[in-house]
Amino acid sequence: MLGVCLVDPRAPAAVVAGLLAEDFYLEKHRRLYAAVDTLVKAQGTVDLITISEALRRAGALDEIGGPAYLALLTEEGCALTGLSDYLRLLREKAGLRDIIRLGTDLVARAYENGVPPADLLAGVSGQLSVLTRRAATSPSAEVLGEGLGVFLSRAFEDAVPLVEGLLTSDGNGWIAGEEKLGKTYFALEEALAMSLGQPVAGRFRVPARHRVLFIEEEDPPRRAHVRLAALLRGRGLNPDDGFFRDELDDWFKIEVWSGFTLDEQKWIERLDATCTAFRPAVVYLDVLRKLTQKDLNKAAEAGAILSTLDQLRRRHGVIFRVLHHYRKSQGFRVARGSQEMGGSFVLGAWGECSLFFEPLGRKQSGCRVDVQVKDGPPVPSFKLAWYAEGPKHAPTLVRLTAEDQAEDTSADDVLLQAVEMAPKTEAMVGLAGVSVLTLTMLRKQSDKTIRRGLKRLLEAKLVTVCGAAPKGKDLYAVAK
Repeated sequence: MLGVCLVDPRAPAAVVAGLLAEDFYLEKHRRLYAAVDTLVKAQGTVDLITISEALRRAGALDEIGGPAYLALLTEEGCALTGLSDYLRLLREKAGLRDIIRLGTDLVARAYENGVPPADLLAGVSGQLSVLTRRAATSPSAEVLGEGLGVFLSRAFEDAVPLVEGLLTSDGNGWIAGEEKLGKTYFALEEALAMSLGQPVAGRFRVPARHRVLFIEEEDPPRRAHVRLAALLRGRGLNPDDGFFRDELDDWFKIEVWSGFTLDEQKWIERLDATCTAFRPAVVYLDVLRKLTQKDLNKAAEAGAILSTLDQLRRRHGVIFRVLHHYRKSQGFRVARGSQEMGGSFVLGAWGECSLFFEPLGRKQSGCRVDVQVKDGPPVPSFKLAWYAEGPKHAPTLVRLTAEDQAEDTSADDVLLQAVEMAPKTEAMVGLAGVSVLTLTMLRKQSDKTIRRGLKRLLEAKLVTVCGAAPKGKDLYAVAK
């Protein structure tokens, strides 16, 4: 309880509001709590440095065990997960000790000769009333909130850019998109870049090295091994160098195809323990559909998964990068980004620093990546390009590069889907097809925008004019 006050800035206010120094059993804990109480009421916050200085000024630092004992308390405080439960338990134990003390005193006095029963009861009635009132008001939950003045007096550090433009210490996020667009490759690239302190895809700077944990359930170990080795060679590094591998161990941990699931407490506990021991800045989870059997279309079940990740984030300050797929499309898509992801709306609302992968036009290689960062300047979409050596199924070298986005032809792909799936208009001449009016209504775009897109598709020979409607208006169909 005392240790968590020194590591969690929200804890002291709740503890001070719910306890008295006498509630602690050991005298050194009472003195330490009294110092915490004084600091919180004076300045609103307390930490290991300020409490050490306050105890030293009061001449009590050595009496409570010195700096070593304070450090031990902070270690134990990091493991506390239910502050309100500990508050209630400590108050209950203190109340029971008070009752035992009062009862023992009453029994001892009852054995004294010549003390009338009425006098005995009168002597303890006041104490009993105090204990009764305090037991009745014992908090069953942690007190909410702090004074606005206290809150405004606190200083918050700026979010640390883990990858400039893409990821900060303030935001979980998605790496999402259609299948087979290279999301796992990019996630491995980003994780390697952070662990090495090198730019991501040759473009996005990593200001400092950070530890990462990669949980891989999408691909088996051999495939993950091939991809990581190829990406390292693409950076000019030798994955076969024993000294380099030993150095990597301190910065990058990977758990591959071990059956990890967010649905079982034992795996959550192992993740919790890993975050405590290894202290990664980012944990990558690939891929969400392999990590849970819950129905992601149900807000309650999807929200429970996100709540688990948020609890770990609060406890360890770790950021989660979760890979996820877009929902299966039965026709043209009407939305973008988080709205495309399979599952409940709560998934999209959770992401704060996310990347969304979109295919480029049919004649372009690579994919377009849209960046969504909540607290930061907007980042333009970029094209993710691949350079690879060796067999396609097992490349020996892979280099990912982020390039400026050329003309966006992905909208043409969506328009092409609309031409294929939209209701057909009967033709006066030729065959039935889709009219420009129908496309403008379905795509919610202007007549001019639709006609420009159709012109590009005609030039690429992806659509044809298959007929004419009344008043000679062209009808369109997908080229066979």
